[in-house]
Formats: sequence, structure tokens, C-alpha cells
Amino acid sequence: MSVITTRFNKFLNHTCDSGNNNLYFEIATIIRINALVQSGRSYITLSELYENSGAVTGAQKTGVRYGVKEAKETGIIISTERRGVYEVR
Repeated sequence: MSVITTRFNKFLNHTCDSGNNNLYFEIATIIRINALVQSGRSYITLSELYENSGAVTGAQKTGVRYGVKEAKETGIIISTERRGVYEVR
């Protein structure tokens, strides 16, 4: 597993200039949300997006949240009354 991790380090450890966000995780989240929508999902959770992307660091999780923000701004998903649960539109 360490060989695989080493190969992906430039993606996994990449952050924006401030160090707060990983753009690759943002893009991956947008693609993952699209796949879930296309598969007919009615709801998507933030925790499953973290798990599916393997986001563990603060920058990675921020990237996932930015991807969710983009999906919300385009109207693909909306927030629900439950924190971290989004409804597909």
C-alpha cells in the first residue's frame, strides 16, 4: 500500500496556497456527486463523500466541502434539515 500512496502523494498532499483546500478533492467530489445523481440517488451524505474520496486531512475534507458547495450553487443538490445530508434535485 505504501507504493500506491507514494504514487498519489502529489494529489493527496496538494493544497492551495493557503494550505486550506485540496482542489483535487473538490473536483473528485463534483464528479462523485454527478455519478450518484446519475445512478438515481435521492440523498447524498457528506460522510459518504468523505469516505468515498478517502478524505482524512483538513485540506482534503475542505476540498470535499467545496465540491458540495459547487453542486449546491448549480442546483444539483440542496441542503436538508439534517446537517450533512443533501437532497438531489
